[in-house]
Amino acid sequence: MKHTKGKWEATEQEGKVGHCFQAQVFSEEGNSIAILNSTIKEEEATANAKLIAAAPELLEEVELSYLIIQMAANDSIEVAVKTDSTRARMRDLIAKAKGLTPKEAQEACEFAAIKKATS
Repeated sequence: MKHTKGKWEATEQEGKVGHCFQAQVFSEEGNSIAILNSTIKEEEATANAKLIAAAPELLEEVELSYLIIQMAANDSIEVAVKTDSTRARMRDLIAKAKGLTPKEAQEACEFAAIKKATS
């Protein structure tokens, strides 16, 4: 599964009290990625859109952090033990975001680490 590359931007909400509030997420090229509707709170649609717009950058940082922690764990049993649950959770989140199994995500991260180390 591949997501739209580049930075995403969120629009501010539109609407009025008693009606649906709407915010939108756009790609760098201006293509619509998501339209969010909320009838509960005025700021909810915008807040959700901003969170979604940050997703690609958050995923990139989680992947980088996972690689750094994994490399440290490979060098130290103590680090491996202390970070085991954190690494597993990060791996599971990467898998969820990319539509992979946890094993596939781990293999992809290991491949990326080897590629990074040899380049």
